Parts: sequence; C-alpha cells; structure tokens
Amino acid sequence: MITWHGNRLCLLCLGLLLLVGCIPAQGVDSQEIRDTEISVEEKYMEKGLAYYKNGNLDPAILLFAECLKINPSNQKARKLFEEALKMKGGEEKGAEKIPLELEEEKAQTGSEDKKQSVGADLCVFPDKQGTQTKIGATAKKVPTMRVDAANLEPLITQQKGSVEKIKKEISSHHKEEMKEPESLPVEKGTPTESKVESRKVIDDQQVKDFNFARDMYTKGLFDAAAAELKTLLDKYPNSILKEKILYLMANALIKAKKYPEAIDAARKLIDINSEFKNDGLFLLAQAYDESGNLKQAQIEYLKSAMSEKPVSINIAQNIQKFLDETAPCPTPIDELTIKAHLSAGDAYKKDGEHERSLFEYYRVITDHPEASSAAEAYFRIGEVYQKAYRVRDFQKAYEAYQKIVKQYPTSPWAKKAKNQADYLWENYLR
Repeated sequence: MITWHGNRLCLLCLGLLLLVGCIPAQGVDSQEIRDTEISVEEKYMEKGLAYYKNGNLDPAILLFAECLKINPSNQKARKLFEEALKMKGGEEKGAEKIPLELEEEKAQTGSEDKKQSVGADLCVFPDKQGTQTKIGATAKKVPTMRVDAANLEPLITQQKGSVEKIKKEISSHHKEEMKEPESLPVEKGTPTESKVESRKVIDDQQVKDFNFARDMYTKGLFDAAAAELKTLLDKYPNSILKEKILYLMANALIKAKKYPEAIDAARKLIDINSEFKNDGLFLLAQAYDESGNLKQAQIEYLKSAMSEKPVSINIAQNIQKFLDETAPCPTPIDELTIKAHLSAGDAYKKDGEHERSLFEYYRVITDHPEASSAAEAYFRIGEVYQKAYRVRDFQKAYEAYQKIVKQYPTSPWAKKAKNQADYLWENYLR
C-alpha cells in the first residue's frame, strides 16, 4: 500500500542515493551540475525545511509562502505550506508536532546499535525479484514504493543539480557577496586587547548566515528574519557582527509588532556601548512609541536626541574597514538627532502635549536649518497650529507653510505646504 508517508521517505532516500552515486542521473550533464547556483527559491526552501523540522512553524510558513510567490507551481512548497498551517492550528490546540523527516535516534542507554543514520532508518526498496533490499544495516519496516522507469525519470530530473547543491552552504543571492578580509590581525598592547581577542574571528559561514538573515529582512519576512538573527546570536556569541545583528533584530521585531522582544533587543544593543548605542536608544523609543507607551517613548527619544560621539572599538584597521563596509552601519549623529526630535514631537502631539511638540519641531529648525528635514519640521508645526484646538492659530500655520514654499522650494513637502497655505488663505485669512 502506497502512502504519502512512504512516498515522502522514499523520495528522501532517492536524494541520498543520487548523492552517493547509486542511481545514475540520466540525461544530466555533470558540468551543468557543477555550474548550477543555488536559487533564491531553493535557498528559502532549505531554510524553511530546517525551521519546519525544528518545530519553528511561523518562519517556516513565511518561507514556504515566499517560495510559492517565486514559483506558484512548486508542489513541495505548497504541500509543506499547507501541512505547516495545519500543524500550527494543531499546536494551538495542544496537538503533538509531527516532523517532516524522522530524526536520528539517540541511544538513551548509550549503546551504539541504537544509533541509526537518517538514510538507514528511512527507506526500503524492492529489488527486481520483488524481495526487499534494506538501505543501511537496520532499516525499519515501512510501506514500500515501487520505483520503475516510468516514475524514476521525473524524479531524477527533479533532482538535477542536487549533488553539488547539497554540498553548498546557504548563501546570499546577491551578486556582490560580502567577504571578510583575508587576515584579521589584532592590535597588540591596547587596553582592550582581551576584548578584541575574543571577537576577532569571523569566517565565511558567519557572513553567509548574516547575509541570509538580512536578505529575509529586506524581503519583508520580519518574523523569519528575527528568528534567524536570534539563532545567529546563539551561534556566534562573540561575533564582531553582534551589534549589526542586534540592530537588524530590533528593527525586525518592531516591524513584526513584537514590542517586548524588540525592547529587549534594543536594550542589549545599548548595553554593548558601541557605535550603535544611539541607534539602540532610538529603537527603544520607537518600540515604546508603537506599543502605546508614549511617556516612556518621549524619555527615550530625548535621550537619543542628546547623542554623543559613539564609542569606537579598538580593533585592527582592516577589521574596522570590514565593519564599515558591512550594512547596516550606525546612523550619523546629526541625522539621528533630527529623527529623534521629530519623533519626540510626534509622541508629544499624540499625547496631547502640543506646546512640547512644537518645541521639539523648532529644535530641528534652529539647530539644523540647512537640513532637508527642516522643511518637514515646518510642515508639522503648521499642522499643529492648524489642527490642535488648544493652540490653534491659522496665521502661524500659514506662515509655517509659506516658509517651506519660499525657503525649501525643491523639498517634497513644498507642494503639500502650498496646498495647505492656499486653503488657509481662501477659507480663514483673506
């Protein structure tokens, strides 16, 4: 009797047999296999399977969905997507999780004969005489699937290129992949030499893992990106990319609306006291803001606005060059200060403290009059005077809008400001 379970197990064995060369890959050119690159779809599929088998269903569902966006005819991704959704529903009802593949048994008594390889534990194929041939020393008795020429060809075709692909690590699909310097020497005799020594090592796999997590973030897979970045922190606790990992992780968690976790990630970033400390303060404020805790958000925004020169880690010059060229990078102080003042003003406005919101907007104009954000600050001032009942003053609102039209005519805010100024003139000031 052929069951889905048996089909699934036998397909896995077929892949293993192709890997070791037990079944000839008919019609597949070996050079073509060597030249095949891992596609984005396959990369997401591999990572989704890893999450699925570990019971981490949320990012698995997101990655399978991304595979279907790229290739709607990917039946394996569709089946796994549907199964993951069913398991997610069962999990919420207390049902036991069912992994895609049987995990390798771990001997509780310590005896070696209970440890079976994945391939030895999975599949039984019938030979030409109809007798069962076991793959491995001790194969479990499972439903069998007869493999003949009719169904072998499409399966082999589907496995095209798998020999090399299985050997490759998951890597970013960016054409210009980031690479570490060939050597990462450490400056000797510095006060922080021991700290540098523990964080000086970065290998290709760290860069590949980070690129993959960053790629998921840029694709909008914020839940999956956050989960992957959390894994990176556990896997590489002393990586020199730790600040960048935490920065991306806090951003991803905010976008995924997981505010308590975002607050925790932002605090960890602040505690490192690195070049990302001011960014950590801003992200902390943003997490409080979007979660509805406006009072705490106002405090953290003001801390971020009082930015000081970030602390530089005393490391070798070529390591610093690598970090500087690896996105994301710390936000420049002036830019971060402007963002903090604008955001603090918005938080005060939402909280009904319009005088304080005006003060924060005016800080941008007085401290950074040449910045492009000054036009945005004027527009927000105009909005407060126009719409806030307690401080309403149509003349001041009109003047703020006119400042944008005259002083920042090329700003994207200029057209909106002119429309508002014309509206006030026609209806209230003429």
